[in-house]
Amino acid sequence: MIIGRGIGDSIIALMNGSIMLILGIAIGAHLNPQAIPMVLLIGFIVALGFTSIGIMLGSIISNPEGFHVITGLITLPMILLSGAFFPLDQAPSWMQILALLIPLTYATDLSRILLTNTSYLQGAYSWLTPGLELIILIILVSLFTLLATKIFKETTI
Repeated sequence: MIIGRGIGDSIIALMNGSIMLILGIAIGAHLNPQAIPMVLLIGFIVALGFTSIGIMLGSIISNPEGFHVITGLITLPMILLSGAFFPLDQAPSWMQILALLIPLTYATDLSRILLTNTSYLQGAYSWLTPGLELIILIILVSLFTLLATKIFKETTI
């Protein structure tokens, strides 16, 4: 049930992201159109991770207002640390280390590599290849999904 919920929510998030991608292309962003299917797959994977985090928090927190506050306190720093708004290779070292713990960092960098052929993570960490980034992303999201399933089972028993 939880995996189905996560997949459904991830598809909705992917549709929202697709609209933004289309708008970006429409206003003249120079993106690699051949990479769009892979970027959508990466978007789906990271959306599943965020959905799983939401399911974990929703299973623990019974108050809807508290859930939204805690979710905002967790997701906003994740978005800011992901490198989506500023280059991580110019961030302080402590921020770069925190960014490596966030799945969105890898999804952002992979999407940037595929769409624009640039990478901020590889500038700071030459050992971090796109293949390794994808593996790390899948492992982190799988871990979040398994934890969400376990926590949900324990709260409903």
